[in-house]
Amino acid sequence: MVESADNNIRPALVLDIDGVFIVPGETKTEGYTEHPRFPTHAYNPSHGEWLNNITDSLADAYYISDCMNLSHWTIGQHLEVPEFDWINADVYPARRKAASRALAITALFGNRPLAWIDDIIGTPERRWSQRRNETGTPTLLVKTDKNVGLRPGHLNRVTKWLERLTDQ
Repeated sequence: MVESADNNIRPALVLDIDGVFIVPGETKTEGYTEHPRFPTHAYNPSHGEWLNNITDSLADAYYISDCMNLSHWTIGQHLEVPEFDWINADVYPARRKAASRALAITALFGNRPLAWIDDIIGTPERRWSQRRNETGTPTLLVKTDKNVGLRPGHLNRVTKWLERLTDQ
């Protein structure tokens, strides 16, 4: 579990798992295959290559998921990525899960630039992101469809955004 991450100059990439990397197995999303541990779910092995490229050169990745300390076991090892730290949003109780996650992200990352990929992002999180951007903290929210997961358009959007940050 990550305790503090606001002093790093590289952007953070905050990742949910369910609805992003893992989708219901009956959904026949292109590139997805049956998850070896959860046969009723699917994942896309090519996401590992993308994550490795991002973490090698552009950002530090963190999980924010109900899987908590089992995040690497749940998806990371299947994507063949290093074991990323996980963010415990449960210490920030709120009525909405996304609100707890935004509070945890704020507490850990402060003014550090970040991209957050999740399937539960709503209007309050978009406002939160807008406030961060308005105060000079680059923030990108990417909402996925829980039944389709992370798609090429999402990957391109995050990659280009991170590349623009590093070019500044």
